[in-house]
Amino acid sequence: MSTGLRPYVILCDYQLALGIIRDEIVVEIASLLGVKPPTIVLSGDISDRHIEKAWFVADRMLPKPVDINLLLAKIETLIGRRD
Repeated sequence: MSTGLRPYVILCDYQLALGIIRDEIVVEIASLLGVKPPTIVLSGDISDRHIEKAWFVADRMLPKPVDINLLLAKIETLIGRRD
């Protein structure tokens, strides 16, 4: 059942609790909506291995702790790209 609500952007931590994988969450949201909203992934681990995996679903990657002004700028950029 669709409520007509659509997120402008997904903000997701790289490591989620309970064994949930961020890729699966983003893919599920995209499946429900019929389109993948712009996605920002936050990570405290910025090793090449984690960054490479996160780009599977991320439009932007930001290291934690996140600078709030940088985060807001990235959100504004992604929302501005939205049709």
